[in-house]
Amino acid sequence: MAEVMMSHYAPQNLSITSTNSVNNSWVNIKEGIPTSILCSVQSFPVSNLTWRHLGVTLNTRSSSNELWLEFPQVTPQQAGVYQCVAENKHGTAERAVTLSVEYAPQNISITSLNSVNNSWVNMKEGIPTSILCSVQSFPVSNLMWRHLGVTLNTISSSNELRLEFPQVTPQQAGVYQCVAENEHGTAERAITLSVEYKPEISRDSGCTRTPDVITCVCAARSNPPGELTWHLPLASLSGNQTHGRFQTWQVADGQLVTGSLTLSVGEGEEDGTAFCTVRNQHGEAMFAVYLWMKGGVSAVWITVLLTSNGVLSMLLAGFFISRYIPRRDARTKETALEILDSTVSSTAHLTASQDTERQRRSRIPLEVSPVMPVGEVEECDPVYANLRELPGGGGPVHRGETVTYAALHFQSVGPA
Repeated sequence: MAEVMMSHYAPQNLSITSTNSVNNSWVNIKEGIPTSILCSVQSFPVSNLTWRHLGVTLNTRSSSNELWLEFPQVTPQQAGVYQCVAENKHGTAERAVTLSVEYAPQNISITSLNSVNNSWVNMKEGIPTSILCSVQSFPVSNLMWRHLGVTLNTISSSNELRLEFPQVTPQQAGVYQCVAENEHGTAERAITLSVEYKPEISRDSGCTRTPDVITCVCAARSNPPGELTWHLPLASLSGNQTHGRFQTWQVADGQLVTGSLTLSVGEGEEDGTAFCTVRNQHGEAMFAVYLWMKGGVSAVWITVLLTSNGVLSMLLAGFFISRYIPRRDARTKETALEILDSTVSSTAHLTASQDTERQRRSRIPLEVSPVMPVGEVEECDPVYANLRELPGGGGPVHRGETVTYAALHFQSVGPA
């Protein structure tokens, strides 16, 4: 029998096939699906075949011209380029295939120009900030930011989406959700934006009268919560304290701190100014009241409520004191006017345009109760006066506006 002679040759016609389709050396598999990729070659003698990934040899075989690469459950981490190398003593051949793994969004993360601590971003009012949401997925996800159930912005061209705050405000504080979605699933993550700001006196601040006491309440919001102090002529009180006929208490609820000052009715005369200040590291707000009381069965009391940024209200208060109680105790009137003048001076930084507006407003007629015309007011008669609502008054006070309101109460019970 004649001996069959085989010609020797280097590896050639190297091909890659898969249990899934291969398109232009690209295998696309969904995460979790098992797959096998076959490398085959023609050569004599048989080639030593090797699969490599990222420079690492995965498996090798030299007994035939075929070598399988097995993936029991393919993962996104296994995606990438794989090389099949065939080699015998006559030469070498190789070919690469890219394994693409489709998967739902995962590893969603939130970062910021400012530090993010346990999904919490803390910012100072007025500072610009940007929050970046990024995700891993294939194909790319549709990303969106949501706040209070409202979609703020969306993008589907990449796996990143920024949320921009040119000048962050306290109203923008809250929880924001970043949602990533593609055809294989959805992922989301939330972040809380905390905005720090200086104290703001609440319109809930004011004074009330009962037969036995005058009670003034000072309330302010800030972040972090402010430290509230009542400043009396001879003492400063905070928390729950007592000084003579004055008592204070204080309570905090989140960003709101509320303090109460109580002046007990007694014999003799009592007058003075009480200042409530609320302070944190970003600033201070002040609320002031002037109290004058003549004790006894026929108690006379005056309460003038002022705010530190309302010059107009202070001028009106001075007008009332000088116009309606000209024959009251001279010392009381002078003390009140001195306090008003000093407070007005401390806020003289308002612009000329605001001064013009203030002058216009000061000409607005005041409403006096019809039961007691101004011309008939006697020294010992009851006086009731109410200030007409100022232009722009009423409704909430917005940040950045100048507060120009005052509450004045003049009352007497019986002859003075």
